[in-house]
Amino acid sequence: MDEAAILAEFQRRGFFLAHIVECPVADAVALREAVNRLAPTVLRRLEGSYKPKFVAPIGLPTAEIIPFLQMSGWHDRLILAKDGPFEDPFLGDPQNQAEFGTYLGDILARSIPAAH
Repeated sequence: MDEAAILAEFQRRGFFLAHIVECPVADAVALREAVNRLAPTVLRRLEGSYKPKFVAPIGLPTAEIIPFLQMSGWHDRLILAKDGPFEDPFLGDPQNQAEFGTYLGDILARSIPAAH
């Protein structure tokens, strides 16, 4: 399954995927700094444009934004994996990544009713 098909399945299940940082960054430190710098912008987009019922951070760098969202009133609307973001353990393995995408969608679909 290619990336477009995975995204289509994700959206078919009622989810929307948005990037915190849309441009590539040089390294993990630069990515962490960018996430921290963009946290207020992400919050404005969540509240003004996206208006999601729930937010599920995906990828280790999004751990930086979780405390910010919790302090900004999003604590009850965060879906977390063991108090942190969901992580893809299969980076670089397309077949397993496709399976992870389906697995993640299933987890989120089951988690949302429990989060009410």
